[in-house]
Amino acid sequence: MLTLEDADLIREFTGIDEILPLEDLTEYLKDVRVLYVPHYPAENRGGSRETILHHNKLVALDPWDGVLPREQRFISLLCTRFPCVEIRDLSPILDSLRLVKSEREIFLLREAGKLSALAITEAMRIIEPGMMEYHLRAVANYIFISHGAFGEGYHSIVASGRNI
Repeated sequence: MLTLEDADLIREFTGIDEILPLEDLTEYLKDVRVLYVPHYPAENRGGSRETILHHNKLVALDPWDGVLPREQRFISLLCTRFPCVEIRDLSPILDSLRLVKSEREIFLLREAGKLSALAITEAMRIIEPGMMEYHLRAVANYIFISHGAFGEGYHSIVASGRNI
């Protein structure tokens, strides 16, 4: 998690010109007329956008929960505090930017593909009757982690027999 103390690193890494303390946000936004914020959840190691949206939908339908997703709570808070600000969806812009990959991202995607192939090959090599699917997933995760990854890049679907 980057903080204000990392301002130089943030500028270097992102190209953002100005980094302000969170306490200054209210003052900064009082003169803003149009504000772009993401309307969809950010993907993370825990799930894809579709997985997170599905979870949010289930929570919304739960009469004992019904908590708004983080993005909707933030938009609602902005609308309450700054009623004159027009809120626009940043998600389509971010999505289009994600399509463009740097040389480093392309390298990492290729490495991830190699690790996935290695993990599948290793699972095929060690499989034997009576093995459980979660054992094969554990082999894949071992391959990922032992070769420098932080874990799987997506939730593996390891299914066989009647589960396939």
